[in-house]
Amino acid sequence: MIWLLLFIIHETSANNGNTVLRDLGEKEYSLIKAKSSLPQHGKCWHTALQTLESNCDKLNDYEHSLLALQLANCFLEDSGHTTYSCHFSETEDERRKCIGDMTDRAFSVYNEFYTHATHICFFLNHEAWQTEVENTIKLLFQISSRMKDQLLEASEMQGVILNSQKEGLRIQNELLDHGKELGTVLKTSSDTVSNMVSDFKESAKDQKELLYEIFSYIRTFQSWIIGEVSWFQSIIFYTVSCILCALFSSSRRTVDARVALFSILSLNIVIERILVQYYDKIILQSPDDKAHLLSTTWLCRKIALILCAITLFCTYYYYKDGQLENYKALQRIEQQLNIIQKTPIISNIDQPIRASTEESLQYIRQSLKSEEMDHLEGTHFDRLIPHVFVTFGASGDLAKKKIYPTLWWLFRDNLLPKPTTFVGYARSKLTIQQLREKCHPYMKVKSNEEEKYEEFWKLNHYIAGSYDQKKDFEQLNRKLENFEKGNTAHRLFYLALPPNVYESVTTRIRLTCMGDKGWTRIIIEKPFGRDAASSQKLSDHLATLFSEDQIYRIDHYLGKEMVQNLMTLRFGNRVFNPTWNRDNVASVQITFKEPFGTQGRGGYFDEFGIIRDVMQNHLVQILSLVAMEKPASCHPDDIRDEKVKVLRCIKNVQLNQVVLGQYIGDPDAEDPEARLGYLDDTTVPAGSNTPTFAFAILKINNERWDGVPFILRCGKALNERKAEVRVQYQDVPGDIFDGKAKRNELVIRVQPGEALYIKMMTKSPGITFDMEETELDFTYDSRYKGLKLPDAYERLILDVFCGSQMHFVRNDELHEAWRIFTPLLHQIEKEKILPVPYKYGSRGPKEADEMAKKHNFAYYGSYKWIKP
Repeated sequence: MIWLLLFIIHETSANNGNTVLRDLGEKEYSLIKAKSSLPQHGKCWHTALQTLESNCDKLNDYEHSLLALQLANCFLEDSGHTTYSCHFSETEDERRKCIGDMTDRAFSVYNEFYTHATHICFFLNHEAWQTEVENTIKLLFQISSRMKDQLLEASEMQGVILNSQKEGLRIQNELLDHGKELGTVLKTSSDTVSNMVSDFKESAKDQKELLYEIFSYIRTFQSWIIGEVSWFQSIIFYTVSCILCALFSSSRRTVDARVALFSILSLNIVIERILVQYYDKIILQSPDDKAHLLSTTWLCRKIALILCAITLFCTYYYYKDGQLENYKALQRIEQQLNIIQKTPIISNIDQPIRASTEESLQYIRQSLKSEEMDHLEGTHFDRLIPHVFVTFGASGDLAKKKIYPTLWWLFRDNLLPKPTTFVGYARSKLTIQQLREKCHPYMKVKSNEEEKYEEFWKLNHYIAGSYDQKKDFEQLNRKLENFEKGNTAHRLFYLALPPNVYESVTTRIRLTCMGDKGWTRIIIEKPFGRDAASSQKLSDHLATLFSEDQIYRIDHYLGKEMVQNLMTLRFGNRVFNPTWNRDNVASVQITFKEPFGTQGRGGYFDEFGIIRDVMQNHLVQILSLVAMEKPASCHPDDIRDEKVKVLRCIKNVQLNQVVLGQYIGDPDAEDPEARLGYLDDTTVPAGSNTPTFAFAILKINNERWDGVPFILRCGKALNERKAEVRVQYQDVPGDIFDGKAKRNELVIRVQPGEALYIKMMTKSPGITFDMEETELDFTYDSRYKGLKLPDAYERLILDVFCGSQMHFVRNDELHEAWRIFTPLLHQIEKEKILPVPYKYGSRGPKEADEMAKKHNFAYYGSYKWIKP
C-alpha cells in the first residue's frame, strides 16, 4: 500500500499547482451553463455547451478554434452584434478568411472565448479524470482487500502444512520406536533359538539310541517303496543321485536347478512305488515278472537321470553370462544405496552411509603420500562406470596452468576411475596437439612417465564452439554420449570461464548436456559476483537449473593442507580448545602476502581489487574455520552449518576499521619490476583508485569471541610471500619478569612451507637467568621427509569425483561473506576513497600497523621464525 499512498500524495501536489486553472474553468462553465437556461438566446449557448462537453477530451487546435467561434457567436448574438458563421466553413482556408473578415470587436471576443474554452476543457477533463482516479483507487482498495484475504488463506494453509509436517515427524518417531521394539523382539527370538539349540544337543543322546531302531526298519521301508527291487541298490542309487545333484547345482549358474533336480528324484520314488504296488497286486506271478519289474524300475531311474541332466544343461546355458548378471545385481544394490542416502531418516542409520564416502576419501588422501599407488585402483570408484570431465575455457590460463596439470597428476597416480575421458571446450579453434603444447610447460612430467603421459593425452579430446549457441552444445552432447558406454555414466563440468558467460553456459548445460545415465556435477570458479546482489543473482540462476548438491563452488585455499588441518588441530587436541576463546586470545591475524605486483594482469585485477580477489573469499573462509563452533560430525553439511553460523555473527565492516593501500615503485630497488608502481602497469586505467592492499578489523558478536578483533591483512608487492593464521594470546597475568615476557602465539603457516609452531618464552641456555623467544615447531618438511603433498586443486577435483562438498562453498556461506563486505565496497566506489601509497617490497602502509596496535595486536619485530 506504500506505492498507492505515494501516488495519492503526488497527485495532491499536482492538483494544488493547477487549482487556478480549474477554478477559472469552473466559473466560466457555470456562467455558460446559466446562460444556456435563458429563454431568449439559451438555445445557442446550450448547443455550444454540448459541443464543448463532447469535444474537450479530444481537443486539438482545429476543434479548439471551432469551439471558440461557436461561443463567440452566442455572445455576439446575445449582445446584439453581428454574428459570423465561420465554424460552419467546410475548409480551413474558408474558416481563416471568415475570421479575417471579423470586426475588431468580434475578433477580440473570439480570442477571449479561445482562452475560456481552454479553461473550461481543463475543468471538464479534470472532473472526468478525478472521477476515474476515484474509481481506480476504489478498485485498488478492493484488490488489496482481496489480496489480504488471500494472504490470510495462505497463512492458514502454511499452518496446515506445518501441522502436517509435525504429524509426519510424529509418525516417523513412532516408526523409530517400532523399529526399536522389533529389535527387542529379534533379540528375544535369538535367545529362544539359542535355548532350542541347547535342548537339541541334550536330546542328541536320545536320538542316538533311536538310530539303531531306525536302521532296523530300513529294510521294511525299502520293501514298502520298491518291494522286490534290491534295497541295497536303491540306497546306493538315490544316495549317489542326491550327492551328484547337490554337487552339480552348487555353482552360480546351476543353483536354480537344485529344486527341480530333487523334485525329479522324489517323483521317481513315487512312480517306483506305484509300479511295485501294481505288480504285487495284479501281475507279479513268476520270476520273469520280477525281472520285468526290475528292468522297468531301472528304466524309470535312467529317465529320471536324463531329465536331471537336461535340467542342468538348460539352467547352465540360460545363465551363461554370469558376469553380466553379477554386474546388474551390483547396479541394483548401488541404486538402492543411493535411494537410502537421499531418503531423510530421523535416526542414526544415515551416519554410517555418509561416513563411508568420507572414509574412502580419507583413505585416498592418505595414499597420496605414497609414491606407489597402484594398489588403489578401483577401491573408491566403480571401474565399470565411465566418467567424462569437461573443461569449459580449455584454452585459457587457468586450464593450462592448473586444471590440465591437476588431471594429469591424478591420472598418473591412478586416482581417477579407469574409464575417465577428458573433453576440452573453448571458442579458440585448436587441435588436441596444440592444446597439449600449451599445457606441457606446467605438467611436470618425469622421464619415466612418458608412456603414462601419452596414455593420458589419448583420453583427451577438444571441441571448439560458442558459449551460447544451442547447436554447439548439441554437438558437445553427442560427443559425450560416444564415451558413455553401458547403463551408467557420470559427467563433470568445470567452468574455467569469465563470470559474464556463467549464465549462458549453465543454461545450455541444463537444456542440452545433462547426463541421463548418472549424476552431473558443476564446478564453478570465483569470482562469484561483485557484491551481494550480483552474487545472489548468480546463485538464484544456478538454483533454477541445478540442486545444491550438484554445484561445487571452488575456493582453492580450502584445498590447502594447513587449511584442511585447522579442524583437526582445533577439535582433535584437547590442549587448544580450553584456551580458544575471548578469555585467553587477544587477537587473531590472518595474513596473505605476495612479493610481486600485478605483472601485466592489472587490467583484470582492477575490475575487482584486493578485497574481492582475496579478502572476501580466501581469508573469510579461513576465518570461519578458525572461529566456528565444533560441528556435530565431519559430514560436509554439519561443518558448513557451523561456518555459516559464525559468519552470521560478524557485523558489516566499517570504513573506519579499514586501511586501503596501493603500491608505488621503489626507485632504489635493484629489481626493475620493483621500480614500477601499480599505475605503471599499462593494462591499468590511468588514475585508478583500486587498492592492492587491504587491512580490516572484523568483530564476531558471540559468546566465544566477543571483543576479540579478527584482523584480515592482504596485499601485493609486499616484503615476502606468506599466508598464515596468527593466534596471539593475552599477556601473562601477574607478570614477574618486568615486562620482558612477550605474548605467546600459535602460528599456522599455510604457505610457503607448511608448518605449525607455538611461540613461547623460555630461559636462555647458560648461567644467567635471561629470557628469550623460541618455538615449539612442527614443520612438515622436517617431520615428513620426502613428503609428497598434493596440490590444492588435486584435493578439490578429487573431492568432486567422490561427491564430497566439505571443502566447497555453499550458497548461504557465499551470501554471508558478501553481506559483510558489500556496504564497504559500495562506499569505497561511491566516495572514491584514495588508497594510501606504500613502496614495492615494504610491509605495507604504516597506518595498518598502527590500527592493529590499537586493536590489541602486539607486533614486536624482535623475532622471526626461521624455517628448519
